[in-house]
Amino acid sequence: MKEWVVIQDARDEGYEDGLEDGREEGREEGREEGREEGRGEAHFEVISRMLRSGKTAEEIAEFCGYPIEQVKAVKKEMLVSAE
Repeated sequence: MKEWVVIQDARDEGYEDGLEDGREEGREEGREEGREEGRGEAHFEVISRMLRSGKTAEEIAEFCGYPIEQVKAVKKEMLVSAE
């Protein structure tokens, strides 16, 4: 009976360790997603300000190093939200 208790305790401890590892992994993934979202919002702000100031999509892509598709997507979103 004593062996069973030791085995069960070890299983419980392993289960708890696994849960904690999973939680930490989930928190880290959430933090990374938040950082990515923040960078995306910052890029959107920079691109939209430059577009409003009269810069072309090509100029913005060249100057900032953003993919031209990203700049055009922001421009399209600005046009849609202006309607």
